[in-house]
Amino acid sequence: MRWKNLLLVIGTILISSLGLSLTAHASPYIHDQLGILSAQQRQQIIQTNQQWQRTRNRPQLWVYTYAKLPDSALLGFDYSNPFGTPGNDLMDQRFQQLGQQAVDPTASTGDQEYAAAQATKRLHDKVSVIVVYPDNGWHTVIAPSDNLTSGISDFQKWTLTRRLPTKQGTAQSAMTFFNRYQKFITKHIAKPAKIKPGLSWAWVSFWICSPFLLWILIKVLKALRHPTFVDDPHAGADMLSGYLWGRWMGGDHDPWDHF
Repeated sequence: MRWKNLLLVIGTILISSLGLSLTAHASPYIHDQLGILSAQQRQQIIQTNQQWQRTRNRPQLWVYTYAKLPDSALLGFDYSNPFGTPGNDLMDQRFQQLGQQAVDPTASTGDQEYAAAQATKRLHDKVSVIVVYPDNGWHTVIAPSDNLTSGISDFQKWTLTRRLPTKQGTAQSAMTFFNRYQKFITKHIAKPAKIKPGLSWAWVSFWICSPFLLWILIKVLKALRHPTFVDDPHAGADMLSGYLWGRWMGGDHDPWDHF
């Protein structure tokens, strides 16, 4: 009986240690102040970010939930166009904090400041953050990384953000954002040798209008090939060539001035 109790205590300690290890490893991927994410959802976020660490560009997508925030922390969000304001005061503060933590405390003050600035810049370059928070009702938004902002066209942005649950503050809304952006980041940000935007609205409009433009071009070419006169709509190329030849023989060497 004592051995069973001892094994139970050892097992409890090991499980607790594993839980602490996962929590530490999850940071800074997850900050769930609301406590709405399930263990499975947390593990999905962790595994996705770990997998991206083995890709060419190593992007990250974090999920942060807040029960309450000061008004000043929300100034950077644009609910209608989050890509118009990449980052915000809240994420700036978080990135600066993490940048400071990456500094060697034994280095000189100048070296520490430079290292912190470089670490903070890398976070801005690579890390996008899905944020769930209250602001006159609940909201779910994304603070996109610089790489994500520069690697998405206006058309891709429209398709990616379409019908996202921005006015909800649930685990489901957070994971809807996460799953939508995860697919795009994996394909367009994590793997390419050069991060660049894809198909734009200008090209989409061109391809939609191209059949109509082609039809107009064909009509113009036909009109130039078979011109007609206003007085006689049935007159064709033969009448035009005869008329021009006659004017030439008559000494007028610039017949086009007479049209």
